[in-house]
Formats: sequence, C-alpha cells, structure tokens
Amino acid sequence: MMYAVILLLSSWISLSAAILPGFIQNHIGKRPQQGSVFPMKSFLQREQVNQPSQGILGNIGLAPKPAITQPPPSGRQEKQVGDWFLVFRARAGNTRSVVFSYIHPFGTNEDNALPGCLSTSPSAKCNGNYRHSTIDKWRSIGVKRVKLELYKGTTPVAFIIFNGTNTQSTSWFDRKKILSSSWTDIKRRGATDLNFFGRKNDGVNRRLMINKATSSCKDDEGWLIVVEDNGECPYDKNAKYPIFLYSDGSRATLYEDYGKQAEVLAIYVDAENLNLEY
Repeated sequence: MMYAVILLLSSWISLSAAILPGFIQNHIGKRPQQGSVFPMKSFLQREQVNQPSQGILGNIGLAPKPAITQPPPSGRQEKQVGDWFLVFRARAGNTRSVVFSYIHPFGTNEDNALPGCLSTSPSAKCNGNYRHSTIDKWRSIGVKRVKLELYKGTTPVAFIIFNGTNTQSTSWFDRKKILSSSWTDIKRRGATDLNFFGRKNDGVNRRLMINKATSSCKDDEGWLIVVEDNGECPYDKNAKYPIFLYSDGSRATLYEDYGKQAEVLAIYVDAENLNLEY
C-alpha cells in the first residue's frame, strides 16, 4: 500500500515538472494582446468601474480629454472689403480694454483668432479683441486712409474716415485729419477734444474720445466715447465694459440724455503696400 502511494506521488511530481513551466511561460508570464478586455475593479473599496473599451495599452487609467468648445482656426484670419483692410475689431462688454489691445502686439491676432473675430456681428464667437500685425508695420505699408466704424447687430451705425498719410498707428486719430464722417457736423462745428488715449483718473476711464464740450455729466456733448470702466457720470455706468457710446444722429449729442451704445467697433486701413503674405 505504501509502495503504491509513493509511486502515485512520484508520477504526479514528474507530470507537474513537465507541464508547469510551459504553463507559466505561456500564460502567467505572457503579456495580454492589445485589444483584450479584462474586468476591472476600482482601487476604491466597493466602487465598480466599467470595463474598458480598449486594451491594456489603450486609454485605461488616463483622464478623459477635455471637450473642445471652439475649433482651432484654420489658416490666417484676415478680411478685406474693397479698399478697406481690417486691422482691429472689438466687441462691447467683453471686459477687454480697447486701447490696450490695440497698442500691444500680443493677444488675439490673425494667426490665432477664431473666424468670428472678423465678423461685425456681436454674437460671433471671438477669443478676444482682434488685432492684425500690420498695426506694427504702419509706416512701411503706406497707410493712406483709416476708417473707424461702429456696428449694431451687423448694421453700420456710424463711421469716420481719417487721412492716414504720414501718421503713426495712433496719431491718425486727429481732428485735423478728418476726411469724412456720418456725423455731418463734426468738421463744421469742430471736435474740441479728440484723443485716442482719452482720460483715465479716479473718476473717469474714457478712450477714443471725440467730444464737442465737456463741463459736467449732464452737459457732456460729442460724437464718440469708449468707456472702459465705471466712472463718475451716469453714462459711464454699465453692467459690462467696454461701452461704445455714440451719437446715432448726424450731429453731436448729449451723452447722458441721448447717447446710444454700439456693439462692435472696427478699424480699417487703406494702404499702398499691404502684403498679406509676410
């Protein structure tokens, strides 16, 4: 009896020695094929995790990619209508400073802007105030004329055209350089206070000012003010900034009583040596 038990044990050991190494090599030590699906449990107690849709070498354990809310722009975002080439576009209430965005050569430009930045519609999606790099090449492109235009919806509501010859990127905003405007009295009556940088102090943050008279809030009269922050007058106050406050008639207006708000401000140039390939 003892001899039979010993013989049986010896046979089992021999069989295990022959089979087990191959089993270990073929199964335990073998990496799973990509695409294999294995049930997984979370490392957190009693929390279940859905089986992955990809293999071990897929996305298991990786955080999900964030949703793309805006498609990346394709190519350079540029716009020309007739002689006029868009160099700047700002939307009211987007919390971005108009003057700061215009002057500084960083931010939203033709290489990173969304297509909506070229639109005159306030509802078009844009990732900032659009600024084209030609502003930095002002003298070399031979600017002849500059047009500042205001829009409500997609409708132009006011414009003013300046002589851009021999100007810098901000010096064109000058009373003596006005060529024409939707405000028919602006040359005849004269803008006494026309200032690109405007006024900024404790009670005022107004830019691109084209004023006729400034004495008190009630008596302030003119054609255009870009308000960039809360100020001392009722017409300075708004839920969001900037405000594009303008006269919607053909003449200067009292801002407090009759001033209207535009939704988009755009600046265009008519230039001799405009090259869109540089």
